[in-house]
Amino acid sequence: MTFEYKYDAVTPSNEEKLEELKDYMKALEEVHRAESSKESSDTDKLTQLETELIAKRTEYENLGGTFD
Repeated sequence: MTFEYKYDAVTPSNEEKLEELKDYMKALEEVHRAESSKESSDTDKLTQLETELIAKRTEYENLGGTFD
């Protein structure tokens, strides 16, 4: 059986990838900020968010993004 794709595969440019990563990191930071401001923060959730943020920051910088 052959699968038929309905949409063209679009490879995002580095600019588009950087913009997506930037938006995603902002969202992660907001979730982290909200969680850490709770009286009884979930430390496992915070650790998971921090790990993901570090990975996304590295990916962002590897694509040429800067935090100016």
